[in-house]
Amino acid sequence: MLKQNAIFYQREADSLSNTQIGLLKAIADGTELLRSAQTIHTCELGTSASVKKNKVALERKEILDLYSGAPKLLDPAFELWFKRNFMNVNT
Repeated sequence: MLKQNAIFYQREADSLSNTQIGLLKAIADGTELLRSAQTIHTCELGTSASVKKNKVALERKEILDLYSGAPKLLDPAFELWFKRNFMNVNT
């Protein structure tokens, strides 16, 4: 399934900004305090305001779910592909 959808996932990832990619990495890694100064610095998320703006933008793109408590990626297959391709996680 990942191989079949890889081109679509890559196209989606290519449309994201660096701060949006950083935010997805932080969420996929299980980071809870996304707007903390340390997370913003470590993950290169810009500012606290840009974290909020990017969460909303990623929700509009139907990549994130913001209403299930902590933000999470909607598509588990995309999350696995993202971790493999952007975070070097082999699961």
